[in-house]
Amino acid sequence: MVKGSDIDIIIILSESLPEDVQARIDTEMTALKNFYLRHPEHRHEIDFICKRKSVMERQFQYSDIHDKIASKIAYESMFLGGSLTLYMEVRDAMVRTGVDRMIEGDFDHALKDRKNAMHKLLEAHNDTIDEETRSLFYFSQERVEFS
Repeated sequence: MVKGSDIDIIIILSESLPEDVQARIDTEMTALKNFYLRHPEHRHEIDFICKRKSVMERQFQYSDIHDKIASKIAYESMFLGGSLTLYMEVRDAMVRTGVDRMIEGDFDHALKDRKNAMHKLLEAHNDTIDEETRSLFYFSQERVEFS
């Protein structure tokens, strides 16, 4: 069993970095992921992806669910190491493209939905809970998993 939630790591690569270096990073990160997942003292899941800066910036178009997830992970990111300049260029691109405001809007919308769901659940009578109201006990991803 995994302890806690997973750790998401985005490795942003310069456009000039050779492909073989990207492949080595990928190999090393896969080994690290395997170690932390299987070691009985750790049991943490590390999700990672290596991508070029241009790919990350294209995902700031926020056009599909994959772009939205990638943008949200980047939005919530912290600088861990490497080129601070490259990291700041990506952060600046978030502001320039407006993806930061779109993500904040999604957060606001999700919070309102959650508050409405909580009110509906608190007002429901135990003997008359319909399927739609029952589904509110789960987050949206869990609703899919438990249906």
